[in-house]
Amino acid sequence: MITMNITTATVVGGDKPDEKEMEHVQLAMVCATLLFSICTIITNLLTLAVMLRHGLIRKNTINMHIASLCASDSLVGVSALPFQLLQLTKSNHQEMVAITWTAAVAMSVGFFTCHSNAFLVGVNRVCATLAPHAYKRL
Repeated sequence: MITMNITTATVVGGDKPDEKEMEHVQLAMVCATLLFSICTIITNLLTLAVMLRHGLIRKNTINMHIASLCASDSLVGVSALPFQLLQLTKSNHQEMVAITWTAAVAMSVGFFTCHSNAFLVGVNRVCATLAPHAYKRL
């Protein structure tokens, strides 16, 4: 049971978590996020490479949307890397401010683009469903 005071929180019937243990948990979370970011980048870039190599992007609009989603997801994965590396190195240098802002802008652009693409895929499918014979493909 946890009791809360305005300034402190105490754990009743349990031990206070060790600071070293908390650091290990945080390090594990940062490493897992870093691993997922790298996997996101590699997977999306491989998907784009295959689509480009086999000319699938221009075959129909859904492939174009998939390629666009891969590009924006890769951007989100790349922009998460500097944040995780800053957590791993625990650096607080002033030079890192530019890297952090650049990563934040890339994350915002990728996030907005990813959601816009998902919305456009939905609109594309609605148009194709409502008027299948009048719907023009690229």
